[in-house]
Amino acid sequence: MLSPIQVLCSDITTLSLESEPFASYTEADIISTVEFNHTGELLATGDKGGRVVIFQREPESKSEPFSQGEYNVYSTFQSHEPEFDYLKSLEIEEKINKIRWLPQQNAAHFLLSTNGENKEQPTPHPTPKTTDTS
Repeated sequence: MLSPIQVLCSDITTLSLESEPFASYTEADIISTVEFNHTGELLATGDKGGRVVIFQREPESKSEPFSQGEYNVYSTFQSHEPEFDYLKSLEIEEKINKIRWLPQQNAAHFLLSTNGENKEQPTPHPTPKTTDTS
């Protein structure tokens, strides 16, 4: 049985008719994160180019009832583009670092994607206790 990642990779290699299947891919095409939704019906991938591709699992066929189903492209969108943080003089790359599916409340599916670095959370420091000497 093939895992979804193996299926995804095999689909990518069969798309190319070149003798070297990965010759036309760039650094931006490299997948940087993968996340299934809570049911496993949808699979979201983010790449170094800031794109998110959502795959949907096809229903099981009646001829092969125990097959896991195949994932096909459901939607694609550009989530992030390169930016420049002028306050920090820092270039922010478009690479998708993390994808999270939100709990489903109705028929719609929502996800969050981030390209940011880990931000430091302010840690509360205890206020020094003053002693009353009177």
